[in-house]
Amino acid sequence: MCLGCFNSKLIAQQSYTLTPRVIMSSRISTQELVNVNIYCNFTETLKVFLEAEIFDSRGRSIIRLKSTDFEITHGFNLINGQVEQLDYRVNGFGEYEMMFGTLPSGIYKVCYALKCAESNCNKNGQNPLFLELPECSDITIDPPNPLILSFPEDHANIETIRPSYYWIAPQPLAAVPDFSYTVTIFKLNPNQKCEEAVFQNPPLYKEIGLTQNFMNYPIEMESLDTGVVHCWKVDGILSGVQVAQSEIWQYELKKDTNKKEIPEPVSYLEIQKQDAQTIFKTTGLIRFKYSSRKSSFQLTCDVKLIKNNKQIPIKRVEYTGISGENYYQLDVTDNTRIKDGDILELTVIEKNNKYVVAYQFLSK
Repeated sequence: MCLGCFNSKLIAQQSYTLTPRVIMSSRISTQELVNVNIYCNFTETLKVFLEAEIFDSRGRSIIRLKSTDFEITHGFNLINGQVEQLDYRVNGFGEYEMMFGTLPSGIYKVCYALKCAESNCNKNGQNPLFLELPECSDITIDPPNPLILSFPEDHANIETIRPSYYWIAPQPLAAVPDFSYTVTIFKLNPNQKCEEAVFQNPPLYKEIGLTQNFMNYPIEMESLDTGVVHCWKVDGILSGVQVAQSEIWQYELKKDTNKKEIPEPVSYLEIQKQDAQTIFKTTGLIRFKYSSRKSSFQLTCDVKLIKNNKQIPIKRVEYTGISGENYYQLDVTDNTRIKDGDILELTVIEKNNKYVVAYQFLSK
């Protein structure tokens, strides 16, 4: 809560100051932005209303609002206003506030204009409250649950030259349809800190628009250098605005890393949330998770070898499942037709639902 003052504005020998009562919290709604403190030297009671415009950290106008009418008198006025008109100008912010009762975390600027509700403003003229510059305040909304990195751990030494990156989704932000992640990886120079590398070095790799809370270093990119420290961070993005950010962690690839890209042990892949464009890595044991609300169901799982534009059947398995999360694994380690670097395609079919995931086989 803030009761600080701004410089008074002189209007026709009259002055007032206007300050929002809440400027920093983990929850601030548009309704709270019309709860303001007004100190004025007006000699008469005036019937007025507020207009406010909210800007994001990029300077974009994201919300405009108008309050209902209220009266102000000489001295201190504690106004508990009501929003009469509300215009969300950028996708995502309205949906978020309707879902969670607050604006997303971030730094905003709110600018106010105090206007007379009566045509002649109680005989004070048509526009006695006009200001050449609006009253503006910065407001900060802290994330209730931060975006937390998970793997590779900070200062870890790893052997995988194409790592997978995992983080814990910030709630409730992650539930908003327009919310996504941006992952950025930097190479750390000698005598440099990660915080410096983020601002001084060009990104080694950057991926935007991720909707899941993990990323696999892409197979089409050149392998990361061994014996080098890399820094990485994740930003949460809503409608093009950064609304969450992680810490910056670092890891080092061991100098004696074999160029074979043996994957780290990973949890069961959520088969229904993947796309056919991503290629995962496997040493022969394929694990996946399948979720359903049905009391019982049956899955048909096919593994095929993709070679010379042909699909060669490798293994077919039938599974059953029940309501909730079901975990499965297929082992193709002993199949002699699969060679190091080959691409495998897993197809999972449940009635009219079909999911396809690609893997690159890496021999141990």
